[in-house]
Amino acid sequence: MAYEINWEERGYCCRMHGSVSVAEVVKSIEDETTDPRYSSADFRITDLLAITDHTVTLSDAVGLATIDSARKKMNPNLLDAIVVSDPFVTKIAQLYKATSDRSELIGIFKSVEEARSWLDKLLLAR
Repeated sequence: MAYEINWEERGYCCRMHGSVSVAEVVKSIEDETTDPRYSSADFRITDLLAITDHTVTLSDAVGLATIDSARKKMNPNLLDAIVVSDPFVTKIAQLYKATSDRSELIGIFKSVEEARSWLDKLLLAR
């Protein structure tokens, strides 16, 4: 498995690592959304910094945004912080955000610290 999900008090972090396929990304989403904590989570951090290889394409990002639309019904206010440094994976994350119907709840960052700072500011306002 190329991911691990760590639940926290108000949300969770899904850390992807190693070689990642789109099937594993979809499986991680299934594991997140079927957990009973998902519907009350305030945030998700998707940490993509440890990916060494992947088979995810730009067209996969559009499909993942479609899955996100369905997932939003289960938790419409979930903040989504994506942490990424690889240039191509960053393009995938940007396309995912651009094609999502909840793009205002998605942020893209270069470090987990930046992501947590953004989340803290938005969660404090809630």
